[in-house]
Amino acid sequence: MEDGRFMVPVGFQQFLFNIFGRDKIPVKPGPLKVQTWRKAAARICTAVKSAVKGNTATLDHWQRNDLLQLCESTRDCMKRKKSNDEVNTELITMLLELVFQLLGQMPRNWHRDSLQTRGMRMWDLSEFRTVSYSQTAGQKRDYLLWLCRTHLRSMVADFEEVQEKALVEYGVDVEGFLAWFKAEHPDVYVAVF
Repeated sequence: MEDGRFMVPVGFQQFLFNIFGRDKIPVKPGPLKVQTWRKAAARICTAVKSAVKGNTATLDHWQRNDLLQLCESTRDCMKRKKSNDEVNTELITMLLELVFQLLGQMPRNWHRDSLQTRGMRMWDLSEFRTVSYSQTAGQKRDYLLWLCRTHLRSMVADFEEVQEKALVEYGVDVEGFLAWFKAEHPDVYVAVF
């Protein structure tokens, strides 16, 4: 829009509900002034920084600090942005760098022409680290319950029984529940884990 505003789609607002909660979202659908979007983008950077702090315990010290610094410097940089395009570019750049860093490292293809970057080895980001996800027994149980409730209903007919076993019968004995589930639903267990 000519007055320095841009339109916020309803889908983006719903995405922000997941981050901030329904009553705390920093923007509403419709035209948005630069100042409002700068503040909202800064809040997104803060939210990402909090997520990095809370979910990256297994990263090495240097990578973790680099990610936290990236979020912080991008948030601070928002104050100097004069247009929504500048805010968008800064936020997109931060998020893409964050993704690549979490995958291992930033690609270093600046010295190659486009034909050379098409091969898979150009996208091997594992020089310094490799992504490796782990799950605690409690996380496995919670993931299994979520999958049974959402995606595996046809494979696990009696979800209520599974949930009852997990939360009431086994309670804090998560390993016992996982062993029971593996014995009762081996095909599902193998498919998931």
